[in-house]
Amino acid sequence: MISKEERWYGGNDGYQDNINNIYIYDSKVQNHKQVMVGDIAFFRNEDYLLGVCKIDNITKYDGIKEIKRCPICEKTEIYPRSNTVYKYKCKMCKEEFEEPLTIPVNVTNFSAHYGNLFFKTPEVPYSEIIRYQISKSRQLAIARFNGVDFCKYLGNTYPALLEIAYKLDIIHRPQDESIPKQNFNEIIRNDISEYIPNFNEIREKILRTISERKGQNSFRESLIKQHNNTCMISQCIESSVLDAAHIIPYQGENDNHINNGLLLRTDIHSLFDLDLLGINPDTLEIFISKKIKDFTYTQLTGKKLRTNGIKLSYEALKYRWALYLTNAL
Repeated sequence: MISKEERWYGGNDGYQDNINNIYIYDSKVQNHKQVMVGDIAFFRNEDYLLGVCKIDNITKYDGIKEIKRCPICEKTEIYPRSNTVYKYKCKMCKEEFEEPLTIPVNVTNFSAHYGNLFFKTPEVPYSEIIRYQISKSRQLAIARFNGVDFCKYLGNTYPALLEIAYKLDIIHRPQDESIPKQNFNEIIRNDISEYIPNFNEIREKILRTISERKGQNSFRESLIKQHNNTCMISQCIESSVLDAAHIIPYQGENDNHINNGLLLRTDIHSLFDLDLLGINPDTLEIFISKKIKDFTYTQLTGKKLRTNGIKLSYEALKYRWALYLTNAL
């Protein structure tokens, strides 16, 4: 069970994830180690169930998180208020204050991906959800959850939830129960999206995208060797999330030249491809578009690209810099 309510207890501002595609958390979140590939995750807010998914992939990378603390007792159990003299109050020492202490700490960020394997669910109320949560605390962003019993016992009340449970193999459809496709579509139409995914096509697309993303093996291997298996911007050394990026987009074999290559963490590669991350060709300084608000990325502004002695194509960098200035500001 993953909570999407306002996460102010614990002294952070919450996360910028979109639960329809990705869930982002970090090493400061209790129970973060329990999330595994293949897990079924149920999402809720403070009032009701939002959706359910099957996690297909988890990536991780280093980052910085801003922790907010009470300026008096330095505890993190603070919360914002409205229509009061002071904006914040500490749950521990009861002190009221206008602004909390903000302390940056190093964390490992995790991104749980599930792409199209997310289903919006009927709005099952929190009073029903908490009965199947192993820990009854509302403050846990990630908690163990008895999804099997939840779907079994509430399936009669929420038929669409039961059909989702069958689709994700949370529970197995009884052999004597055969619901025609037309009936299933009628249920979906009343409660959730009419979209019914083709799981074989989804998996093939994921594998094809990964293959295309990494480009030619020799090109990627050359970049990994030259840059010591390290992202040239974030210093991430997790090889499974390092991409061979082209400065000038790939059009043919000639573009697989080491002077036209960057070794980048997957998410940073995406920003570069979208011209939301720019590299000044004269100084090799990193710039992040003002469209990006997440501190994970905005903190990269001003960093220098680490070339490890490789002379990158100035003309290629100049071309991409012009695109960044045109599209990102």
